[in-house]
Amino acid sequence: MKKAILAGIAVTAVVFLLSSCSSGVSQEQYNKATADLTAAQTQAQSLQTQLQSLQSDKTTLTQKNAAALAYAEFLDALMSPAWQNEGIAARFTYTSRDDYLADLNQRASSIGDSKLTDYLQQIQNGDQSAETKVYELMSYCISKIEDSLK
Repeated sequence: MKKAILAGIAVTAVVFLLSSCSSGVSQEQYNKATADLTAAQTQAQSLQTQLQSLQSDKTTLTQKNAAALAYAEFLDALMSPAWQNEGIAARFTYTSRDDYLADLNQRASSIGDSKLTDYLQQIQNGDQSAETKVYELMSYCISKIEDSLK
């Protein structure tokens, strides 16, 4: 019986101590914390969406920049003999007309623009005045650069 009384006192003491140890959170504090958490989760989701959009924009801009650069370098290579003839330092130098045309064809091929290849073919075949075709090709490259930067 003594054991039962002591067990009863122990249980009562534990219950009393547990209830006195917890300071408790008021309903108002709980509601505010829940609202703050929901707001933070919503903001985090919004920021994640913005991040994905910005990453997509960055990818697109990187591709456009690469395309513009490829056309600009093609145009620079195309103009190299003219720069050299005028005594202007050119980025690209060629030892022969064949090297020059091979480099231009390789650049056009790597860009993947069949119109560049067609222009080069016409210039090589002399279908029209080579000078006129070169000007048309320059204009085309400038147009492609502008399109890439829009």
